[in-house]
Amino acid sequence: MPTSNKFAGQIPLSLHQDPWLVMAPGIFCVPCLHYCVEFADIVRRAVAWLQPDAIAVELPPTLAPALRQAISHLPALSVLFYHNQEDQPLYLQVEPTDALIEAVRSGMEKQIPLHFVDIDVDYVHQHQDPLPDPYACLRLGLRAYCEQVMESMEDLPKTPEDRRREQAMAYHLQVLQKQHKRILFVVGMAHYEGIQQELKTPQPMPFARRHRDDVRVFNLHPDAVREIAVEMPFLIATYELRRHALPPKPPPRLHKHGPRFERFELLQGGRQLQPEQLRWDALYAAARQAHGTAQTTRKLPLHLLPLERVQVQLSLLKEAARWYQSHTGEVASKDQLSVLRDFSARYAAIDQRLVPDLFQLLTASRFCVDDDFCYEVWDLATTYPWQEHSSFLPMVEVDDDDHEDDDERQRLLSRLLQQRQRTTRRLAIRPRPTERFPGEWRRQFSGTTIFSYPPEEMALEGYSRSLRQSAQQRLMQERSRVVPFRASLLDGIDLHETMRHWHEKKIFVREFCRVPGGIGNVVLIFDEDLEDKRYPYRAAWLGEPPRESDMAFYGTLPDEKVIGPGISRCEYGGVLLTKPAGRLFDVWSDPDYRLARSKAEVLLLAALDYAVEPYVVYVAPKPCRAWFHTIAARMQLRILHIPLRELDPTTLKKMRIFHILDSIERREIAKQYIYS
Repeated sequence: MPTSNKFAGQIPLSLHQDPWLVMAPGIFCVPCLHYCVEFADIVRRAVAWLQPDAIAVELPPTLAPALRQAISHLPALSVLFYHNQEDQPLYLQVEPTDALIEAVRSGMEKQIPLHFVDIDVDYVHQHQDPLPDPYACLRLGLRAYCEQVMESMEDLPKTPEDRRREQAMAYHLQVLQKQHKRILFVVGMAHYEGIQQELKTPQPMPFARRHRDDVRVFNLHPDAVREIAVEMPFLIATYELRRHALPPKPPPRLHKHGPRFERFELLQGGRQLQPEQLRWDALYAAARQAHGTAQTTRKLPLHLLPLERVQVQLSLLKEAARWYQSHTGEVASKDQLSVLRDFSARYAAIDQRLVPDLFQLLTASRFCVDDDFCYEVWDLATTYPWQEHSSFLPMVEVDDDDHEDDDERQRLLSRLLQQRQRTTRRLAIRPRPTERFPGEWRRQFSGTTIFSYPPEEMALEGYSRSLRQSAQQRLMQERSRVVPFRASLLDGIDLHETMRHWHEKKIFVREFCRVPGGIGNVVLIFDEDLEDKRYPYRAAWLGEPPRESDMAFYGTLPDEKVIGPGISRCEYGGVLLTKPAGRLFDVWSDPDYRLARSKAEVLLLAALDYAVEPYVVYVAPKPCRAWFHTIAARMQLRILHIPLRELDPTTLKKMRIFHILDSIERREIAKQYIYS
């Protein structure tokens, strides 16, 4: 009877215990929580270390043929679907991270005799017991975790069907005891103590269904995996790689329209896409880092190390940050990621969890970075690279309009979605369109004519109005005066001056003087780009009067990030807004501005040249040269500088992004591709 393993001196303290409990002589049990990667990992290691003569699982033999077919379909996910006597839909999801599926799969791979010892009962009830976070099992060990769980479940009532199932499983185990010396039994934790008690007395042969004809196996559509998978698909994929000890990377598969490029591709040099092979890099990095950093674990083979859910999530965030930078040009800073991890950990603690789930990670990503980063995390976390659009099995799709007459498939889908709260709906995440083949949208972007996206123009106009109001308040503050109270409170009591002159027993009031003239043009400089490398594109747009302003700006190249058919995502380096519309010349070719040293100074000179009001707002990281104030004074103008650091960075980030359309017809479809 083995009770230890040769790696005991090399593994962490929580793993010195064997990954099983001795239920009875010759029966080594792994009590598990269903669809938890930690317990699937324990079963995998238990099979490798114990090398049992037989494996028994808490599944009925009526599902065995269909289940073997579904497991042979792995790593692609599938689902078993059948009905009870009342024609209610029942199903069993086949995922690699379920302990029962892992036990059957390991037995099939190692040619170990498999025994399905449960009975087929027609009821839909599923246990929703309050249980500790399964991640604690990795730290406490299986025995300590099970003791805590079973202590918390002592007072929970059992149904007659549960008692009947436990007696039937005890009978089959007693039969197997006479045939095998080492039996690995994988069962739900709720039944462990009940079966252990039933094993103490001989059990009669149970009466149960022997055969089912209506069990069908369905393949899940890749979009359905995003909604239906119990564990995070990225975590499932990481586990799948580790259980095979990281096999060599497979060659890129070819799509019917050419090479496929999905969520695991990267932008090379900002313009060219690398081969599909790089879609696996994130998974391989996560698989290698998914085992903690304890010095004692480094001598173990990778496939025998326990999988660390926390490390997988850190790898996910790191890779999502790379995607975020490639697609948006923005950088998720270390401080933002640190706050994100802290926020998600505290959020998980509110729900009495040790590790955040996907919904909590996405919520933290949205509030700590932005919506684009939240989308990148979701898209990477819910992509499962082995799931194919086509399969020899019938397909189950989310919102499948092509199979409205397939009542069985629709009932399965509704049943599955009832068991999950759809993350996309809770967070209002909408999957974004993708190209049918690489470069499709870039080929459709002509660039001969350019048009703006009206909602972004209106947002920028509104922001310029707020900047004018802020500048006007600054001028009023400069021109305000404080006087003793006589007959009027004017614009209110000045508490600071009143307290300073408290000994005089006087009240002082403040008066804001009106500013003669108005505030006209606005220059907003995000980056001066003195080396002229990051923002080489220059343009001048005429506004549509009377609401819009004429604009001159410099930014990124239109064909650098094409996000849709004829739709390009760009970024301002600096922008000038001037009214009234319809009078702005191409400032970039105007010889009057040849004395400017940078693109930002060209915009400021143009703002002074086209000014119709005595004040010009200049928002920039640093003030302009004194020479500009001299020029403005000669023109009877004044430049009002607002430091960029004083403005809300979140709003600035939104204002900095704009989109270019290659035809006016693109405005009708642009909202399908523009998300920020």
